[in-house]
Amino acid sequence: MKKALLGGLLLVAACSDLAGPENRQLELGTIVLGGNARIEAPTQVGAGESFEVVVYTYGSSCYSFGKTEAMSGIREAVIRPFDWVEQTEGGLCFMELREFAHTVEVTFNLPGTGVIQVQGLDRTTPGQADTVWVERAVEVLP
Repeated sequence: MKKALLGGLLLVAACSDLAGPENRQLELGTIVLGGNARIEAPTQVGAGESFEVVVYTYGSSCYSFGKTEAMSGIREAVIRPFDWVEQTEGGLCFMELREFAHTVEVTFNLPGTGVIQVQGLDRTTPGQADTVWVERAVEVLP
């Protein structure tokens, strides 16, 4: 039993050594990847009522969920999702698609048309990351 446990611990230690030191940086999230941005929000809300907005970001095995910045005003909200990117030795990452849900609460206080603006990256073109703004309109009822 002790030998099996010791062997397992050595294997874990060897795998951690292969991963190398942790070297991550926070970067603006990829919201467009060969299509449209995926933003979930209601089409109608009541003035003064908070509602949930979910913005999806994408990455490979070197990406993990970061944080979400959000600011809202009378009838405008700005959302900026961020993800962690691990810089691996040799730049090796598995090309599995990962999706991260960035959820925020937003409140529009005046009736009319509210606008949700999301800033993120468009990686539709291989090797290129363009900063984009995507908007969604929300009808704010009295």
